[in-house]
Amino acid sequence: MHTSSPGVPDPRVHVADAAALARMLVREAATVCAHALATRGAWTIAVPGGSVLELLVPALAEAALPWDRAHLVQCDERVVPAGDPRSNWSALRALPAFAHLAGAMLHRMPVELGEDAPVVYEETLTRVAGRPPVLDIVLLGIGEDGHVASLFPGHAVARATSASVVMEHDAPKTPPQRLSLTLPVLTGASLTVLAAFGTSKRDAVRRTLDPQGDVPAAAVFRGARRALLLIDPAAAPNSAG
Repeated sequence: MHTSSPGVPDPRVHVADAAALARMLVREAATVCAHALATRGAWTIAVPGGSVLELLVPALAEAALPWDRAHLVQCDERVVPAGDPRSNWSALRALPAFAHLAGAMLHRMPVELGEDAPVVYEETLTRVAGRPPVLDIVLLGIGEDGHVASLFPGHAVARATSASVVMEHDAPKTPPQRLSLTLPVLTGASLTVLAAFGTSKRDAVRRTLDPQGDVPAAAVFRGARRALLLIDPAAAPNSAG
């Protein structure tokens, strides 16, 4: 059963196990897709890496969604060689559920282009989502420090608003160089979903929900056109332990 946590009364926040949250996400995605198809004949979705890719994206991939009319883009990518296991794209392709996405139009971040990559990927976003790009669904994981995509607390690129795609050169995690969608793209979607799992994310979730929270996840949650926060019981701020 999906429910808002007693300690987190915000109706945008849902606490349940990963399987139940995945079912909820599929229902929300189906509604957004239906509207997009009725108005434009196609839909767009941005996906992350990490635990959200592993726990939620397979349910979307296997759902009866119109993947043959989908544009799938990346929220962020690490600048690593093709096939590197640290690559979010490699992780996506390694999912057994990836086969269900065969009909989708897949748009990998071209990290091999170096400093030209942000401009090239921004052109891709403009082609599939307009100028400025407005995606239908953005799916994000919340890092332990409150980062989303590759927008890290205190870093200048986390505050970038004049571009849709930026290069982070000094990420606090390896590898330090990453490509990322910017805050306006993440918040401008029809539906922005943030998700967190496990006790290690509890403080980040608390900071995300704090009206004065200064981490990127908080900026996305406050600024999104429509935001949902999906967390498991271990990540809920009011959890014991």
